[in-house]
Amino acid sequence: MDEYQLFALLPQSIGVIANLLIVGATVYAIATRPSIATGLMLFGAFARLVCGLFFSVGIYFFDNDYERYAMVGMPFQILAYLGVVAFFVGFFVFAYQLFSTPAEV
Repeated sequence: MDEYQLFALLPQSIGVIANLLIVGATVYAIATRPSIATGLMLFGAFARLVCGLFFSVGIYFFDNDYERYAMVGMPFQILAYLGVVAFFVGFFVFAYQLFSTPAEV
């Protein structure tokens, strides 16, 4: 990779760092309140992290062969969509469980 490719990779790495923070927060949530909801959140966050890594650096592994990249990238797009859906379903179920529980005195 030359300097231009590294410079183009910097903005994409911000999304990967954000996904790492989301995975960390989800691991903390599953450690404190384990449930199906936090498991869905963990699956979604991890799927999004893997797909984000593929989307940011995957083209460099295919030597700029966009047709092959698009063919291999289709399962990653499906996984990213399923990950987002699983994360949001888990997040809303987790929020419902969290706020519907009476406060401990």
